Amino acid sequence: MFTFLSRKIRSIKVVNSFIANKLEQEKGKLTIPFPREDVENILSVIQQFVEDYEKITEKYTTDTRQPARVLVPPSSERKDGENPP
Repeated sequence: MFTFLSRKIRSIKVVNSFIANKLEQEKGKLTIPFPREDVENILSVIQQFVEDYEKITEKYTTDTRQPARVLVPPSSERKDGENPP
């Protein structure tokens, strides 16, 4: 899972760098203009990361679940006629 997240985090780092550069360029201004296309691309990258993360964590948690266990007492502790499930 760690390898998967390491690869997927690259796109988030690119978006982070892009926004940091934009903030630096517009230093001192109250508003920062972003073209609609840039905002849509940023959202797309974030949404894709979230979807991928949810898929892998769902798979990871599903694959590592332990099956239900039924404890059967040794035959010496069972009552007469009682069979294990």
